[in-house]
Amino acid sequence: MAYLKHLDLGFTAFDFAVTGDGRWVSLEANPNGQWAWLQDATRLPTAPAIADLLLERK
Repeated sequence: MAYLKHLDLGFTAFDFAVTGDGRWVSLEANPNGQWAWLQDATRLPTAPAIADLLLERK
């Protein structure tokens, strides 16, 4: 959340990789990242939740 606040972003998709020895490595933070597949995979209302979050910032 501090990262988002520092860059004045309402949303970003963080990409990580896990090394062979189990370490997590940050690859990027993409404010236009792909997330729509999560709604299909989880059957949760992801799109409306993100829309609500972004509308709260107005």
